[in-house]
Amino acid sequence: METLESPFYFAEVAAAEPGVAFLTAHFYVLDQTDEKVTRALKYDNGEWYIIDDLPGIAHCLRFETHPQRAVWILDRYGTAWRFDDSGLADEDLPIAFNGFVHSMRRLGGRLLACGGQHSVFVRTDKGWQHYDQGIFQDSPEGLVERSFCDIDGSAFDDVYCVGWNGAIAHFDGRRWALLEPPTDTVLYRVMCRSRDEVYLCGANGNLFRGNRRAGWQYLGLEQSEELLYSMAWFAGALYVCSSGGLWRLDQDQLMPVEPEIDAECPRTYYKMSASEQELWITTMTPTVYRFDSKNWEVISFPSSQGERDVDDD
Repeated sequence: METLESPFYFAEVAAAEPGVAFLTAHFYVLDQTDEKVTRALKYDNGEWYIIDDLPGIAHCLRFETHPQRAVWILDRYGTAWRFDDSGLADEDLPIAFNGFVHSMRRLGGRLLACGGQHSVFVRTDKGWQHYDQGIFQDSPEGLVERSFCDIDGSAFDDVYCVGWNGAIAHFDGRRWALLEPPTDTVLYRVMCRSRDEVYLCGANGNLFRGNRRAGWQYLGLEQSEELLYSMAWFAGALYVCSSGGLWRLDQDQLMPVEPEIDAECPRTYYKMSASEQELWITTMTPTVYRFDSKNWEVISFPSSQGERDVDDD
């Protein structure tokens, strides 16, 4: 695909080895047009590499080392792009409804994805298939009335989906069930540390910890309008961010984190990803932050064309 030269901003990030991350970017100049493009990139200890410019807008980026080393990028209209040693390949999810797909996780050795109308999909030897009996609700009028925003679990028989209007669904290995939500506002992310320790974050500064059996404890920002949009577990603590702030959960309280960066750097935060060594945060600009638990590093895409195609490495 021809390389676009217009300015872009980083959206998703996936931490890999120390000093290495994969990112997706969208183009400012295309925001008000019908043309949509997602650029997939790799940053490797000071060097930028372009993987490809993909058609569509991706809402999900995942890096995995098992069963093989691969990068997955999920387009909102249901194309799953896989980049590995054999190159770039695409697979289509069976989307037959209005709405987007938003998130993807590998759980129990299988890839799962979720999205509009409480849809869930699983990747099998025969391709992607619906896996949402009992919770999927198509809209005969074609309207998007409900949606899952994220999916995670401790195992394939302990899977959670969260989304609009505080919706929470759980899969126990046999069937899906909608749970009583602790809020009626949107939940953007779910993170399962274990079967007992599950975190939910979303609009109005909402953050909850609990599980389907014990219920949900509120840990959020009281009387807040912050959209807590992303979570990451790093250096033994939960980090949460919104466009206007970054917090760390300390003794069940969200404490503000002020990165030690230059004053002119953007103070916006969007998506996070963590490895054992590093926390990466995108900023909805051409800048990403890397934190190793001691030092913050500001990494910006070069304004001049200094990047290389990943195949040239």
